[in-house]
Amino acid sequence: MRRILELTSVAARGTQPVAPRPSSRVPRHGRGPTPKYVRVSCVCAVSRTTHERKRKRWVRVLTLPDIHEAMSNVVLTGFMGTGKSTIGRALARELGYEFIDTDAMIVDRYGTIAQIFEQGGEDAFRQHERNTAVELAGRSGCVISTGGRFMLDDHNAAALVPTSDVFALLAEPEEIARRVLKDGIASRPLLADAPDPVQRIKDLVEQRRAGYARFATVSTDGRSPDDIAAEILARRRRQNAGRTRGFTAVAVAAVAVAAVLVVVFARPRR
Repeated sequence: MRRILELTSVAARGTQPVAPRPSSRVPRHGRGPTPKYVRVSCVCAVSRTTHERKRKRWVRVLTLPDIHEAMSNVVLTGFMGTGKSTIGRALARELGYEFIDTDAMIVDRYGTIAQIFEQGGEDAFRQHERNTAVELAGRSGCVISTGGRFMLDDHNAAALVPTSDVFALLAEPEEIARRVLKDGIASRPLLADAPDPVQRIKDLVEQRRAGYARFATVSTDGRSPDDIAAEILARRRRQNAGRTRGFTAVAVAAVAVAAVLVVVFARPRR
């Protein structure tokens, strides 16, 4: 609730308002360097005299998109090597959200991904992902970086989509191969036993392309994490504004129907 009831402090001396300091970093919520504020007057006593002085106080103007953003999560999906963790941390810093990496959660609880695949196979790992999705569905104010197939599982998508804004990060297979091979494939079970890792990456990217296309997609080729984070924030804001317009239209229609029903049933019966 502290995100919803946001109120900046008043200067201890003088009569000038304390305006939000402009930021050169990624714009919050995609609305420019600073959010919209209005000034309201309040009267406060000064010392023990009867003199009163008006001071200006800056108050955040909240809208339904603001409330949705404050309560919802941001979920990043996409193939390995598309920058989900790096961009997720940048988003979490800008939003003041908690950053969560689903693979890291699973590793902390069950051992390395390679060990899980060796002991229980891919099915065991996917079940751990489903359990993690159900747990994270009950949280809010998080940026969640998921594994490559996490959101392609219908169970995981059904758990997280209703409470999250989901973005799929994309990159060309050649760029993904360059990034992954640079870091090594020892921790990538899907590539470790492949005779040609590059071709394996191309095949998997093609297989998953339609699944990622179900979500809002963001290209990461040749772009900085801050640039990508700024685009995600701006698109998230536009999506939430669209939800608000739809909600308003439904509410107006409901009021109109209710008014008609009141008129009809209020007529005296003959």
